[in-house]
Amino acid sequence: MSASVRADRVITEATVIPRPGDERVLDRGFVAIAGGRIAAVGPMSAAAEWTAGAGRVSALPWAIVLPGLVNAHSHVGAAIFRGLLDDGARGRGLYDIAFPMEQLLEPDDIYWLSVLGCIEVVKAGCTTINDIFYFADRLAQAVDEVGLRAVLAEKVFDCDLPKIGHGDYTRYPERGAARLAANVALAERWHGAAGGRITVRMGTHATDTCSEAFLREASAEARRLGIGIHIHTAQSPIEVEHIRATHGCTPVEYLDRLGMLGPSTLAVHCWHTTETDIDRMAATGTPNAYCASIYARRGRFPRLAEFRARGATTGFGTDWIRMDPWEAMRNATTATRLQTGDPDALPSHEALDLQTMGSARALGMADEIGSLEPGKRADIVVIDGRRPHVQPFYGTIPGIVYTVYPSDVSEVIVDGRTVVENGRVRTVDEDAALAEVVRRVPRYREWRQRLDV
Repeated sequence: MSASVRADRVITEATVIPRPGDERVLDRGFVAIAGGRIAAVGPMSAAAEWTAGAGRVSALPWAIVLPGLVNAHSHVGAAIFRGLLDDGARGRGLYDIAFPMEQLLEPDDIYWLSVLGCIEVVKAGCTTINDIFYFADRLAQAVDEVGLRAVLAEKVFDCDLPKIGHGDYTRYPERGAARLAANVALAERWHGAAGGRITVRMGTHATDTCSEAFLREASAEARRLGIGIHIHTAQSPIEVEHIRATHGCTPVEYLDRLGMLGPSTLAVHCWHTTETDIDRMAATGTPNAYCASIYARRGRFPRLAEFRARGATTGFGTDWIRMDPWEAMRNATTATRLQTGDPDALPSHEALDLQTMGSARALGMADEIGSLEPGKRADIVVIDGRRPHVQPFYGTIPGIVYTVYPSDVSEVIVDGRTVVENGRVRTVDEDAALAEVVRRVPRYREWRQRLDV
């Protein structure tokens, strides 16, 4: 865009990081926004032509301005499990606690839990999420009201999820048909909605929770609708053992046989992958979502360094329960250095790049988000540098990645619209959402107590 375009707003005098992977830091920079997009980014010496006539000029000498963080895999409605899965579940919390409890959730539960999760994730600096859960129509409503950018999917499967942890893979075609129909309806209503902020994928849950015939049907529907696929892949030994016993291959090989690998399929976790699997994903352009914080809790990490060395597209996600991308970046760096024995592995600018441009690439959205470049969507995070744990700040990316917490996020802009201001969400009533979820806690507690775990 040229300066002949009138800026709606110009942020000035800030430390600006246009594209983290380039390591370029503008110590005194500006960002101009027009029509929901980035109009210009540069040093203050070039700001005058943009500030003249701008609708609003914000001088923020204390601020660090970044591209909006992109969360490549989340379950914002899963806050219900906070504090229930990490200790005392013998590593089986997913199968013995989460899967049974989530079957009891009703649409209103999903809505309020999703509002709470969207508040948490946007206040942490994520402007885009890629989410899969139940009653995704209500999730979409929450996303729309909070003002996030999102890729959404219904959780689609044709088994009894609580039983698969005990080896029961009985298939229920009518259950699969209903869930598939819900995902189709989600796409027909929400794909491209909210001015393009909301898009939809097919949420085939995992390689083992969907039968072969059902995966083929769901992927065919995705092609018909022109949408991508979001699928947990090689996420547990139970899944890997089932696919090996049933199909004689790994989950990644299985997806390849079904014709499901490729740029439009996001494979999540990929914990239990072989070198051949990683090469296959790289060769087919299949991106993966790496969620370091949940791996830290489980005590095992996918081999991020190998995925990157072999050219596999990778983005960072938070997964569920805690929506803190800053913790996730630090966990990823720590794990990579321990795995490789290299104290310089995954430097901070690469971690931040994976949380922005890397995740944008993984979602096929790199032309629109992930960096502060003219023409891209104005998805922006403003960090308050006036914090004891941030200062002294020398204008470096390590000084951001290793020090910032969600509570340091002062402002979040999505599509040029301020969603978070002075650390508070301004689009919905935070206190009301929190109160509504707290009101439901006794019911959730009773569900948990009923489980013999």
